[in-house]
Amino acid sequence: MLVEVGEYSDEASVMIAATQLGSAYSERRKRQIVDEWVEFFRSGPTPIRSLRFTTRTPKRLFDALPDQHQLTSLAVKWGDYDDLSISATCLSCTPCASAGPPGSGT
Repeated sequence: MLVEVGEYSDEASVMIAATQLGSAYSERRKRQIVDEWVEFFRSGPTPIRSLRFTTRTPKRLFDALPDQHQLTSLAVKWGDYDDLSISATCLSCTPCASAGPPGSGT
């Protein structure tokens, strides 16, 4: 399970918990962690083929994924996104799995 981008080392399958981090992180650091993941995914394709977000996925993080065409699997626990068309940009992506409460953007 990865929290920070610096923990990633070119794995093809990753689980990311970038939010809901608790008191071990300051509010400022929590925002920075999400910002770093957004920048990481917006920088272009990565070696990641299977991506799973295990905590709340903010819209800005979800919206950073369109350049990840190499994804074959994408799963999100829940989030505030309102458009799941990102899964259409993953040409070989299995259907986007989402498990969240009704009205949570899933």
